[in-house]
Amino acid sequence: MKVFYLEVKEQLKNKGMSIYRLSKETGIFEQTLYSMFNGNTSSPQLDNAVKIAKVLDIDLNKLKVGDINDRNTNWFSRVEKIGFIFP
Repeated sequence: MKVFYLEVKEQLKNKGMSIYRLSKETGIFEQTLYSMFNGNTSSPQLDNAVKIAKVLDIDLNKLKVGDINDRNTNWFSRVEKIGFIFP
């Protein structure tokens, strides 16, 4: 999930958005976001990743390719099994 976190950090910087604002716009607790970005969470919950991606205009399909060798891509497997299509 390193690719996801790097993309999120880059988008936050590009948009001039703080973790606090991301928290307010996604409904994800600020502490949860800090834990994710400080490396205390190896893989975000699927619903959180989708919320973050929507707010920051991140294409999760693009990130799937970047994380193909990452051991923490199991949530993409779960998504594929249920046939979820990213917006």
